[in-house]
Amino acid sequence: MDKMNWQAEVIQLIEIYFKGVGIRYNSKNDIHMCLIDFMNLKMKLIKPVPRIILKSDKLKSKSIPLKYIRALGYIENKIRIGKDITFHQSKKILDPSYNDLLLNDWIIQHIHLSDTKTQKGQKFYDRSKYLLFAAFNSNHAFFIDIREHDEQNVFAKREFLEIMNNNWPQVMKIYLEGDTIPFVNNYSDSEIDSLRRKGFTLGTTEINGKIFRNPGIGITKSGHNLHVIKRANEVVRYLHETMEEIENSEEDIKNDLSEEIGFLINDLELCLHLSDQWPFFSVYEMNSKIYISKKY
Repeated sequence: MDKMNWQAEVIQLIEIYFKGVGIRYNSKNDIHMCLIDFMNLKMKLIKPVPRIILKSDKLKSKSIPLKYIRALGYIENKIRIGKDITFHQSKKILDPSYNDLLLNDWIIQHIHLSDTKTQKGQKFYDRSKYLLFAAFNSNHAFFIDIREHDEQNVFAKREFLEIMNNNWPQVMKIYLEGDTIPFVNNYSDSEIDSLRRKGFTLGTTEINGKIFRNPGIGITKSGHNLHVIKRANEVVRYLHETMEEIENSEEDIKNDLSEEIGFLINDLELCLHLSDQWPFFSVYEMNSKIYISKKY
């Protein structure tokens, strides 16, 4: 078995993925930074699957001009049927190195309330005076509030978490802290905004007299979400350990694969495949057309 340069294959697969979604990317042959950018982009993109839409009482009582109501309905329909809404998001969304600090800290997305494109060949919808703030899981879209884009500290409103807790306490209860709290965040909106930009992790937020862990867990000095850094490191460790196991168990693997497919495998020909599921990168044996997981 020829030794596979799996680090180079990871970088190449990520570069191909970025190119496929229209992103020009220079990896600089740095696997850790490349994986961080990949995980960062995956976190920012809202997977286009059908979702049930839930609206907060605050949003239901919101009064906005008719054209924005129409745009909201247009976006709602896309979310319900599982259509891609990437081009309603920030124009920076497709920059793998760009950090959305609101998303990274609180797992709240902002979406431009627009259903028009004024230029020929325009990808992103026209920017909007009003933004929809929403959270997403695999089955639901939680419409939190609509705010004006130029509102002061609009991306650091503690009220967003209060609205989440008031309307969907079952969602927020997993973040509720116990009685012993090492650090309590009583910062104002402007202080939260400033501290995020400086790379401070706030950890918790007080909501209606209770202490909650911030849903994003934390932000690094670079502005990245802690999960992004953690998952990038876990991919490196997973692939390193998998390849180490394959090298140490090569003969056993060849025998098992030969028995499974009914003909002799004399040599392992390995490559990596990229998938949409964790851990995103899988080791593939080309002769047998079988994936090899970390189990030997």
